[in-house]
Amino acid sequence: MLEIRERYVLDATGVPIAIQIPIDQFEILLEMLHDRDAVTLVAEDGDWMVEELREEVAIGLKALDEGRYADYDAEGLQGLFDGIKLRGRSQCGIEA
Repeated sequence: MLEIRERYVLDATGVPIAIQIPIDQFEILLEMLHDRDAVTLVAEDGDWMVEELREEVAIGLKALDEGRYADYDAEGLQGLFDGIKLRGRSQCGIEA
């Protein structure tokens, strides 16, 4: 991830009026603006490149087109959550 080393520019009264960053960091930001595929999206479990994300979405859309999904109502969804919780507790050795 790009770490920006910014420096605030203050006016005569001490109010921030601009930010300076090193030219190499500015050039990286410009490149990212021009090449949207190079931008990294941050997920909870790490970094995803845009192309990887597109591939994962395509897999999900294909599954939908092929009818490989399940519809849940409120009761069925609660049952799904309860099952996930139960399996997780079991794997951790926690009694239900």
